[in-house]
Amino acid sequence: MDKIRLAILNYAGTTKDYSLIHEVLVKAISLLDGGWVLSEPADTDLMLVWVNAEADIKILQHLDGKYPPENIIVLVSNEYSVSARWQLSYPKQKNLPSILAVTKLLSRVQAHFSPVSRFETRGNFDPDQYFYGLLQKAMADGVARICSYPGCPDVYLLPKENSFYLSGEMEKLIPMMVVDWQDLTVTSVNDQQIIEKVSYVQFSARLSQYMFLEEDSIFQTLNVNKYKRYSLNELVWFSILIVSRGRLLPNMQATDVVLLKQMPEYLRLDYYAREYKPLANCFCGDALSLYEASAITQFSLYEIIGFINACKALELVERGEAALKIVQSKKSVRSDLESNYASVGSALKGRIKIVIAGSVGSGKTAAIAAISDFSPISTETRPSDSVTRKKSTTTVAMDYGEIRFRNDLKIFLYGTPGQKRFDFMGQILCENAWGMLLLIDNSENEPFTEIDYYLDLYARFLPKLKLVIGITHLDICKSPSLDDYADYLAERGLYFPIVQVDARDNASIANALSSLTQPIYPMRAVPLKSVG
Repeated sequence: MDKIRLAILNYAGTTKDYSLIHEVLVKAISLLDGGWVLSEPADTDLMLVWVNAEADIKILQHLDGKYPPENIIVLVSNEYSVSARWQLSYPKQKNLPSILAVTKLLSRVQAHFSPVSRFETRGNFDPDQYFYGLLQKAMADGVARICSYPGCPDVYLLPKENSFYLSGEMEKLIPMMVVDWQDLTVTSVNDQQIIEKVSYVQFSARLSQYMFLEEDSIFQTLNVNKYKRYSLNELVWFSILIVSRGRLLPNMQATDVVLLKQMPEYLRLDYYAREYKPLANCFCGDALSLYEASAITQFSLYEIIGFINACKALELVERGEAALKIVQSKKSVRSDLESNYASVGSALKGRIKIVIAGSVGSGKTAAIAAISDFSPISTETRPSDSVTRKKSTTTVAMDYGEIRFRNDLKIFLYGTPGQKRFDFMGQILCENAWGMLLLIDNSENEPFTEIDYYLDLYARFLPKLKLVIGITHLDICKSPSLDDYADYLAERGLYFPIVQVDARDNASIANALSSLTQPIYPMRAVPLKSVG
């Protein structure tokens, strides 16, 4: 069928209710870029039932047998239980399902009734024409801007801080995302004007804490907007996801082999729905064409195209021969790692916690980023003056990543802060850990002193921890050698595996982690201060 005709069944709700769901459907259909039209029940291909009350369930039951199951779409509040071929549940407290969720559901229905070939005729689109183009301009010149469009909350761009402020939900920005950015009202301002506009949020949050009141009640009482701060990269992700509408970015085709180098960090946000995670796992694990991914998953080509576009905009995508080479290398590394950890995982019910410790600049954050299946959760900020010579940011709480294998085996990676004033966080992270990779920067003036410090710091955990010492930056500083480290520890009666590590290299980190599973000589894990 050329266009799918969809009708909303007259149900027990009010006229206002009908208008609300009608508005959601109109916006969802607009994102699908054609292929749908709303019609009357007497002239329709598909019937939509909004189950938001007991009476709606009776109407749905009345349709049983009158329409084929594949011709009924159900949007249902999660306080009711129904069964339908095309079904979307949503939280009752939200009153309505989200536009993105409805769009994704309709795209799957559309994929069922329409040939896949229709996507081939859509061609590519120019993202610079839309909000993404304005974002690129702002990030290039660093000028703060206020962006306005009728019916949408204002967006306050602060590119120098890589952030933006918004009052309301991201979904309310959809109309702004899908029009030519030249149609927006864009006002260039200085950073201070935006900071002053949103700064009272901090005051209100403190006030609510001191008065033991809910933060939202403070905003309501003061009759002001509640602004939230987001990363500009999230706006890049959201804008491309929305504006794709079944069209690929320039120079891309659905037959291209695609690989995700890392899991997009925004998949941790409920807003982007948990359904995207299996799709991300699919492209992280192997290099596939978009058609292949559509065939082996429940996702429609529409969903896959938007997802891959958003990932490419964040430079998370590799294509073609380069992708296939990475897959081959990754498969070999992951296969060995999975094999080495099979028995450990069995003993620990598939959950293995490993702490990566070491000084500032030793490579902890880089190591987790290199091997984690998604962009690590990081708590980085500007460091104190004593470490600015080494790096512009440093971890203040922890880094977190995961390695996921088949059979529900997972390795959880926790990176400790490098600054010694945050050592207490390392102590907390070591609780219930199975192993530790201690990274020592070989370019430090006194690397042996660093080993003494960290072995003493974690001495009470060492009898229960598997420990491997990884030496980084050997390419910068050749001395001391690995043998020098082994001799230094042996003099103290300590025997741990010592390996050279390139914290940026996936295979190098995998090798270090595999060393944790290898048998070693009997060790004596005691505070070094008491070692003679």
